[in-house]
Amino acid sequence: MARWLAPALVAVALVVAAGVVAGVWALHGGGGSCDRALLEAVLRDEVAQADRDRQAQFDIVRPAHCGEDDLAGVVPEVTRAWHMIPGGVMMREASHSPPSP
Repeated sequence: MARWLAPALVAVALVVAAGVVAGVWALHGGGGSCDRALLEAVLRDEVAQADRDRQAQFDIVRPAHCGEDDLAGVVPEVTRAWHMIPGGVMMREASHSPPSP
């Protein structure tokens, strides 16, 4: 019994380690990083299209490996007239002033 116990424990440990590595890899997008220049270009194009179409909001199609944090970092560099709401949705700023007291 002791003869097969050690190899079995090593095999179980290897399977568990492989699972942990695969889980971490999947959570971090396979090690890819966001191409900020591409994200900026996509956002500029989509903002211009939304302005032409007079849209109040739109969903941005983010490049691979670009998340909400990446988008939030790029928005101030691209536009002041639009802001991001949760979920990566872009919304136009209000174009009117608040009423005077």
